[in-house]
Amino acid sequence: MVNVGKPNPDLEKIQIVCRDALKRGLEEFKPGKRVMDVGLAMESYVRSCGYILKEPLGHICGLNLVEERPTFKNERVLQPGMAMVIHPRCSRQTARITCSGEKHI
Repeated sequence: MVNVGKPNPDLEKIQIVCRDALKRGLEEFKPGKRVMDVGLAMESYVRSCGYILKEPLGHICGLNLVEERPTFKNERVLQPGMAMVIHPRCSRQTARITCSGEKHI
């Protein structure tokens, strides 16, 4: 993410949480794991930072950009050759600030 000028400290913190949540999710993104494993890894980290992670978590891509949505309950097993867009949407529990990180893999 790129900020124009000096970022608001609250926004900067949530951006870091989004970025690091994405890294946690990518650690789970491998053949044999389930889509929900990616989401649950991100959610666990985000909650430990005092934020919530909102669904959908991205897109499972095929011939169409959105073939299916990754969610905390999606038990689809990741297979070699699958394409997915992951964008954790972190939010405060008591505020309207939401930040999205995005990664195409």
